[in-house]
Amino acid sequence: MKNLAALGLIGYTFIAAWVFGREFTDKTMKDLLVKPVSRSRIVMSKLLVVLAWNVLLSVYMFAVSLAIGGVLGLTGW
Repeated sequence: MKNLAALGLIGYTFIAAWVFGREFTDKTMKDLLVKPVSRSRIVMSKLLVVLAWNVLLSVYMFAVSLAIGGVLGLTGW
């Protein structure tokens, strides 16, 4: 279980870095700042996307863990 937690932490960090880092790589930050949307809304929407991806990653890791436990024949689910 400890290995899954470490893998999840790396995955969550990668997702957050990807969502916020693509603005600089794609050079779209200047376009976002010009739009008539407040910066707090932009940041909140990005945080909601990160939350949604992290929840999906957690559900996926949980399903994989259950499947591996079932294949190995572990008891006490």
